[in-house]
Amino acid sequence: IDNRGSHFFLAMYWAQELAAQNNDASSARPSVGIYVAAGVIGVNSSNIDAISSSLNTPNLTGIDGSKADTQAEVQQIVDAYNKILSEANGVNPDATPSSDPTATDYSSIGANISDVTSDAKALNLLNDVIKGKNTIDVDTVPEIEELAKAVKDIMDVAKDSSSKTPDDIARDLNKLDIKDKEGNPLPDLPADQKQKIIDALKATEDDGSQTDTKDELQKLIDDVLTPTSDALNIIRDAAQNNNATALKPSVGIYIAA
Repeated sequence: IDNRGSHFFLAMYWAQELAAQNNDASSARPSVGIYVAAGVIGVNSSNIDAISSSLNTPNLTGIDGSKADTQAEVQQIVDAYNKILSEANGVNPDATPSSDPTATDYSSIGANISDVTSDAKALNLLNDVIKGKNTIDVDTVPEIEELAKAVKDIMDVAKDSSSKTPDDIARDLNKLDIKDKEGNPLPDLPADQKQKIIDALKATEDDGSQTDTKDELQKLIDDVLTPTSDALNIIRDAAQNNNATALKPSVGIYIAA
């Protein structure tokens, strides 16, 4: 008896009714075997919790049963999350440099972050941050949404359209793994230095072109936290050597001075 069809519909029942619709997916249900029976590839013991997190996103803004009741829809969820997990390389080089997650990928896993993914610069920063994370840091949709919220906060300050406090932004930068030169968490900085960070972010281009990578943010922080005497020496040397440019000394150095 060919019962492959019944297996498919059973699998879709679990994926839709008992998981996506009811938001009760786990590593046990739907099991890896259910996905296999449904003809969905790419699900294993290492990523099933992440896939379940997608199925458990709020029905109104994420994945409900209607978005997980065909093999193609479930496969799209799995492919999108695997692409995001592949982006998280930790300290290792980017394993997929030519294939960064897209706005569609984030939407496919049920992440409610369209205010970030609709902005190319913000999306670039989010992907750049995820590259430095380990898979365990992004294996739930809420974790990704939390990173996206921090990215939006930073971009809003750069656009001078944020009401976030210096403490808020220091915490956001910390979530993006931005530290001071000694590797200390930015929330531990004195209030005046946190304010300098805000001032430096506001002085960047409104379009996000100077804040869309971790390296740019890290340099901005390094410059603005330069001791006043050292910052003045940098400005003096530029004047003495007649080699000042639009980027050197940086705005951060002037603020530090």
